[in-house]
Amino acid sequence: MLAYKISEEQTKKLKNLQIKFEETKFLIESFNPDKKNFIKKQSLISNIGASTRIENALLTDTEIEWIDTSIATALNTGF
Repeated sequence: MLAYKISEEQTKKLKNLQIKFEETKFLIESFNPDKKNFIKKQSLISNIGASTRIENALLTDTEIEWIDTSIATALNTGF
């Protein structure tokens, strides 16, 4: 069985990271819904782009955004 003990320095770094995460989460919660939706969409596009590039696909973030917009439009219009 493997075991690993976290040092005091690592514990401090993790606690600082948690504090920064909580501060960021609090800040994001104060954004208006339009800004939250924009950030969510851009994050999704960036993540999809990174994933497709890992798989050697040649899609840019702009192309992914176009596809996403096209699909969303088609779903909203019933096509």
